[in-house]
Amino acid sequence: MNEEQNSPMRMRVLLADDEETMLRDIEQLLAADFDIVGKATDGVSAIEAAARLKPDLIVTDLAMPGLGGIEASREMLKAHPGVPIVLLTMHNDAPLVEQALSVGIRGYVHKLTAGEELIPAAYCALKGQTFISPTCCKKS
Repeated sequence: MNEEQNSPMRMRVLLADDEETMLRDIEQLLAADFDIVGKATDGVSAIEAAARLKPDLIVTDLAMPGLGGIEASREMLKAHPGVPIVLLTMHNDAPLVEQALSVGIRGYVHKLTAGEELIPAAYCALKGQTFISPTCCKKS
């Protein structure tokens, strides 16, 4: 058990992904360590949910209909500058990683390795540190 799990107050997490199956998988993965306070299926609803729910952490997909994860994160960070965001993606190219980090996103996790990397990325982000999946560092 992580020492973070022993703390009396669990961190509140907002999830955003346009795929229902992925939302359920992420929720199941994080549920042992975090309280899932809301789920959104696009960038606009993620922004609205973040304003309403005031989560401690946001985990969002990169590619969503309408407003994507990076653009939605930019808006959420303007309104809530202290909230760390972890981006989930199937994309592994360095320019996207750089763009995400330039917006203020704290974690960049490849969906194929989320089972091993999402929880460590979440804790890094909550501590103000940056986490990038090793599979996401390929130059294109």
